Amino acid sequence: MKTSLIRLLSQLMFGKITPGQFRELRSILNNSSDKELESTMRRLWEDPLTPLPVPEERNQRIVEVLERHIHVKSHNLRWLKIAAVIILPLLLTWGPYLYFSPDKISVPDMIVMAESGQKTHLILPDGSKVWLNSGSFLSYPSDFGTKTRTVRLAGEGYFEVTKDHTKLFSVETEGVNIQVHGTKFNVAAHPHAPETNISLIEGSISVEDKEQNRLAMLIPNQTFKVNTGNLQFEIIEEDTQLTALWSENKCRVENATAEEVFKRMGYWYGLNIHLENNNTDYRYGFTIKEESFREFLELMNELTPLEYSINGEEVTIRYK
Repeated sequence: MKTSLIRLLSQLMFGKITPGQFRELRSILNNSSDKELESTMRRLWEDPLTPLPVPEERNQRIVEVLERHIHVKSHNLRWLKIAAVIILPLLLTWGPYLYFSPDKISVPDMIVMAESGQKTHLILPDGSKVWLNSGSFLSYPSDFGTKTRTVRLAGEGYFEVTKDHTKLFSVETEGVNIQVHGTKFNVAAHPHAPETNISLIEGSISVEDKEQNRLAMLIPNQTFKVNTGNLQFEIIEEDTQLTALWSENKCRVENATAEEVFKRMGYWYGLNIHLENNNTDYRYGFTIKEESFREFLELMNELTPLEYSINGEEVTIRYK
């Protein structure tokens, strides 16, 4: 196994890995011990052909991506620190696409990432505008707009698409694809999340499965909620403008349970929030603008008394 791992990592470093080999690499990483991984990484580190290290702050960001996307069973992650300076610049690009069809994995020409706890805005070559929420990725080919207009999203994005009746605009997510000419809509397709939500604000869009079978056609103020595992879905009527408030640095919560609130705030603030107990039936409704995380917790404490502890990016919540 060690020989196979070294071979696959070397191919990954030099951009010569195939989708099948990438799946094999992922399987080996997930089933290897820390000792095996650290030994392999050190051998690669000592190899004179190894690329030069990347900056430490970039290493740490990529380590976090690996921890989210490759589920190592062991609790000792020292080997990740070694891997960061060897192979991770490529894995940062590949990581978000572990959730797409393995046969369609490819190294994208352009990739944009919103840092954890941050948001970012970009304008695509066709003039379409995209806002990315915390921890989200968007990729598109360098020839975007010449023949097709296709992007891939892992996370949450708000789109204002420029009209072009000759070229459909497509958004690919883990479970479904979205086809549109010109419109405004929000997509929440977080990795690991069991559900993808697509909310139409203006125009019209269709939602398809990976075999291009149409699942639904949406009109404004409709949200398409789909289980990414079995593709069971429902369409609900709501004020979809609220789903995109985050792009204006506002987070609106309406009639939400405690579990839903803290999950949403985890994305908003870029934190890992653990709810130890949930002994309240209270339904929350509020809007967060410029408030800090501690100010948000004080708001929650006024509504329903709770205790909390903060250790870096790890937060524990307990209701009194």
